[in-house]
Amino acid sequence: MTTPNDIFTAALAKSRKNQPGIIATPTELLATFIRIYSMFWTIAARVNPTFFGKQLVVPFDINLGGWPRPEDAESIYLIEDDLEEITVVPFDEKDADPFTPAVYEWGQVFYGAGNPLDPVGTESIAESVEEGLLFWYSKEPDEVASAATALEALWPETFNELLVLELAIILAIKDERPTEVGQLKEERDAWLRRFIAHLEHATTGVSRSTGAAQRYTAQSYMPLNALLAGGSSVEL
Repeated sequence: MTTPNDIFTAALAKSRKNQPGIIATPTELLATFIRIYSMFWTIAARVNPTFFGKQLVVPFDINLGGWPRPEDAESIYLIEDDLEEITVVPFDEKDADPFTPAVYEWGQVFYGAGNPLDPVGTESIAESVEEGLLFWYSKEPDEVASAATALEALWPETFNELLVLELAIILAIKDERPTEVGQLKEERDAWLRRFIAHLEHATTGVSRSTGAAQRYTAQSYMPLNALLAGGSSVEL
């Protein structure tokens, strides 16, 4: 399994001017890596929210009066109660969908919107656990506690080079090497285009109740001709 140390070694090797222990301290490298790693999970959530998907039953919190947002949620995709979808309505229009169960979000807590079908909490801690809502969401990465911590299995190691190049760019910017920055950015962008394209078509042929098959998980952000070196005039 890949660790941050593996990424540090590869990023430092991108330039002879990257002197280990001088260009950045181990603490600085780890903090920078964590920001980079999290950023690519954020990008994935925008393109394909199911790719780093997670489910979690969140019990009703008596003290808050609602269901707290999962701490590791980057983007909440769906909320259910006993396999029935819960609609999320605007906090300033709680009756926007009065004929289906609904909640609204305020201060990272979801509250029943107050309509007859909306979910409600209980006054008993034991009962409130049974009345949890099931959250489906695109998650943030697990905490990276140290440079020796293995990256979680959900991260596709095929795209480790994205992490390497982004870190190398940051080091080159810090050391004021604009020529290297430009070269590294070109490489990074090529890998980013591949990553986004993969997210778009990672799972195809998803069938809908209408009989239609959803061929892509999201609208197209990345034309395939952009994946070729120097681009291409061929429409793909």
